[in-house]
Formats: sequence, C-alpha cells, structure tokens
Amino acid sequence: RILLLLVVFGTGNSSNNTFQILIVMSNSSQFDTSVILPTVDLAISSINASSVLNGSTLCYSTVLDSRCNRELTEQLLTEHLTSSFPQPIAVIGCGCSNATEGVANISLLQNIPVVSYSSPSAILSNTTLYPSLF
Repeated sequence: RILLLLVVFGTGNSSNNTFQILIVMSNSSQFDTSVILPTVDLAISSINASSVLNGSTLCYSTVLDSRCNRELTEQLLTEHLTSSFPQPIAVIGCGCSNATEGVANISLLQNIPVVSYSSPSAILSNTTLYPSLF
C-alpha cells in the first residue's frame, strides 16, 4: 500500500482524477502470479477509502500476461502504451525476472515507475540500469 501511494504522489496528482495502474502478470507453466490480484484489490480499496488521494481514485483496468517472456512482454507493453488505453501512472509486475527486465526497459523510456513483487535476479537491483524499478 505504501509503494502504491508513493507512486501516486510521485506523479503530481490533482484532485478528482482517476489514476490507472497497469498490471503485468506471469501466467506460465512455471509461474501463476494471478494470486496477487486479491492483494492489489485490497490495497487499492484501502487507499481509495481513505482521504489520502484528495478525491482522486486509484484503479487498474488492464492485466497483461507476460508468460515469463521478455520479448513478448516488451511487445505487449509497447502496444498498450501506444494504444488508446489511458496511460498508466505505474506498472505492477512481473512474476519472473526476464519479463520484469522487459517491463523495466520499456517503462523507463516512458518514465513510468515499476513495482516488482517477485523478481529475484540480482541484475534488477542495479539502480543505474533500472532506476524506476522498485
């Protein structure tokens, strides 16, 4: 919940807005990260129920499946960001490291912070390469 709040405040929010978060999950034979959705729902509900957003609303409307594939993830994210979907203020994901690298690379180009919930690769801790990955 704290990371979501930091992301929202870091985007220069104003009242009466809806802030979109994009979720990139990894639903492959090795990983099924759809189990994070109830936690995300709970965190967003708690944030929206408080007065901390000053009348604004936090939500997610799109969930992409990376299938733990970096190239697929980069393609899906690029398509999403260049489509008519609302631009996300943050990305939550992925559940595996190589897909997270793809998300972090594309998101950095768009200045969108990424919160990774399960990516153990040591390279992702390199804040020079991935300054917007948390």
